[in-house]
Amino acid sequence: MLNTVVHRLMWQDRDAAVGVIQQLPAGRERDNLLSGVSWQWAQSDPEGAIAFAQNLPEGNARRSFLMSVASQWGATDPQRALSWAANLPEGQERNQAYGSIASSWAGQSPADAAAFAASLPDGDARRNAVTAVISGWANTDPEAAAVWVAGFPQGQLRDNAAADLVSSWAHQDPVGAANYLLTLQPGESRDSAVSRFVGSINWEYPDMAARWAESISDERTRQQQMEQAARQWLETDRAAAEQWIQASNLSDDQKQNLLRRSP
Repeated sequence: MLNTVVHRLMWQDRDAAVGVIQQLPAGRERDNLLSGVSWQWAQSDPEGAIAFAQNLPEGNARRSFLMSVASQWGATDPQRALSWAANLPEGQERNQAYGSIASSWAGQSPADAAAFAASLPDGDARRNAVTAVISGWANTDPEAAAVWVAGFPQGQLRDNAAADLVSSWAHQDPVGAANYLLTLQPGESRDSAVSRFVGSINWEYPDMAARWAESISDERTRQQQMEQAARQWLETDRAAAEQWIQASNLSDDQKQNLLRRSP
């Protein structure tokens, strides 16, 4: 009831709604209400919402409020949102703000959000922003996101971006994500992407996950991912899973452990 009252009051008398929240004792209920009203506030007065949040005590509630406002602002006026974020002290809060803005911006204008992320200096801020853009872009045009990632110089950022792309892509189009994996060169980077792919589809397509896990070059990672997929597959199609397990290159101990599981 309190949640409904506060949200209605936000549209009529914002100061009164905020006053109600501030009178609550610190705790989960207060934090949840703050998080909920942040979206409403950001839609009409993001600067006011930011000013309020910056006066909150340090902690999860403040960070959650700020990131919620930054995300909403990034969808409506990313340039103003970025100007605000750039003036934050260097550190985790600014890095997270860049990520929140980039994520929403990517849903509206992914190429512009990608250009911003790529322009940041190497570091946590850039990694956060790239990850956020990939997540948003993969939902609308994963092929274009893949072209962007392919233009990164070889290194950890490119490897992480490819893995993030595959993970997001696989949830909506596992076949498309699998075709993208076929374009990657064998090695640690591809292994990481395949592992993320297997983890993303394992719950729904364990047979596909198991067969892709076999292509991982690192033996330890391959065995772990194959076993994980096999366990899930046994739950959905035991006969097919048992046949694959017997023919696989899993160790004898792994095979025995998997096959002795009760139907």
